[in-house]
Amino acid sequence: EFDYATYSSVTSGYDGEGQLVSAIGFVTSEDTPVVYQLQGHDETTISGSYSDVIEKSNISLESLSFLTSDGVPADADALLIHAPQTDFSTDDIAKLTAYLNAGGNIFLTLDFNSISSLTNVLELLNTYGITVGNGIVADTDRDYYFQVPYYLLPLVETEEEFSDVAGNQSVLSPYTVALFYEEDNETCPCTPILTTSGESFLKEGITAENAENAVVEDIVKEEGDKGGPFAIGCKVDTQDGGDLFIFGSGYLFTESTNAYVSGRNAALFSDVIKAMIPEEESMQPDLLEMTDEDGNSILVQVLDYFFYNGEEYAIMAIAEDEEDDGESDAEADAENDESAEAVTVDCFIMKVVAGTDENGEETDEFLPIEDEALESRLMDIASTRLSEDEDPEE
Repeated sequence: EFDYATYSSVTSGYDGEGQLVSAIGFVTSEDTPVVYQLQGHDETTISGSYSDVIEKSNISLESLSFLTSDGVPADADALLIHAPQTDFSTDDIAKLTAYLNAGGNIFLTLDFNSISSLTNVLELLNTYGITVGNGIVADTDRDYYFQVPYYLLPLVETEEEFSDVAGNQSVLSPYTVALFYEEDNETCPCTPILTTSGESFLKEGITAENAENAVVEDIVKEEGDKGGPFAIGCKVDTQDGGDLFIFGSGYLFTESTNAYVSGRNAALFSDVIKAMIPEEESMQPDLLEMTDEDGNSILVQVLDYFFYNGEEYAIMAIAEDEEDDGESDAEADAENDESAEAVTVDCFIMKVVAGTDENGEETDEFLPIEDEALESRLMDIASTRLSEDEDPEE
């Protein structure tokens, strides 16, 4: 186990074989955050590792069509628009604008194949100070691409919010458009998230077919090619209480691309979701039923998920009895006594491995950490994450 107060390793009573567990889920309430993914413009559906991120954050994921809705529902904490292929009508744009003006959060990815047809979408971005470049970005700095210069390994700029994937060579962004913004825009300040190197440039007239068949030696900057560095992911503060996250590649958030970087693209997506929906808004307990070495069922609460070197891990603790409403007497006393010391909670860390059961349903297997050095490193990370979650009042 893992001591919450001292973060020291103690003897674990769990089955060393790593039993397959079944998720009991979280208690649904009216306060559960809701994320909608928009449909109706041939968008790519969020699924796999990315829908798992939302589920594990105790957030409800719902579909939305503007054909059957008067706008973005009032309970929406965020709206996902993933690689639309057809343009939005003026009525659709009005609904997005109304949502943003009301303080809504939008996550938008773009597909270079459809950019030329998204006239109204691009005009909406222009109102928030974002212009999309013509063509796709190539980066010939060897540290900034994978296999060919169209498969970008950008620098993750915003370390505070995206610490899980900070630094270049962390995430993979294929076939990407450039995002231009005014650095001194006080009306809608823009913060770059992903950036290319100074050796990057824009290539116009590239199709999906010739991009896939490109040879490294043939991808060179020519006269007329606009030079970088470029932002290919950014966050716009709408100044109305919400944020507009824009990424220049829809391929960035697909299962196939995520597999190349051992899950780090999903980690980036997780950080974006957390930025749009603070964790305190999705604090319904994530409860799992596990089996100990004696075959007894134990209810376990997942305190946090995190990624390390492309692998996913969970910080876990024995769940409180339901009759205590999830709060122990010690915790209650501590809340009533401002001078009380922090409550000690025994925790442990397990590796999370996605799989499927005999019915083809997605499941998670939680495995013990066998490597002592790795376990020690993970405990340090857990210590930092749990400390960051604390919000002491001065």
